[in-house]
Amino acid sequence: MDLVLGLRWMNFLPFAVVGLLQINFVLLISRQGKVRLTKWYSPYTQKERTKVIRELSGLILTRGPKLCNFVEWKGYKVVYRRYASLYFCMCIDAEDNELEAYYILDEILIAASDINEKL
Repeated sequence: MDLVLGLRWMNFLPFAVVGLLQINFVLLISRQGKVRLTKWYSPYTQKERTKVIRELSGLILTRGPKLCNFVEWKGYKVVYRRYASLYFCMCIDAEDNELEAYYILDEILIAASDINEKL
């Protein structure tokens, strides 16, 4: 997936989910653990961001492929989806519905694959 395309959908993400979810941040992490893209919707210091990325990448990358795509982490829910060699991760509040977040990730990936097919 083109990372410029990733930037485009992340800029419009808050408007697409108004009233549905409280998204704290979105991460794109490669299978090697490199961060490809981040978008923060809640205030985090640079030190906190680094710690969050390190903890979540270690947690998500070590999970088996047959485990569910929802992880409870520090009072939040992290929903992730793997596409090719990238993990798309979305952190939502604990009381939010993780299926809605997964649906949003799924729709974004479907739209991105449709755009890539047209190119």
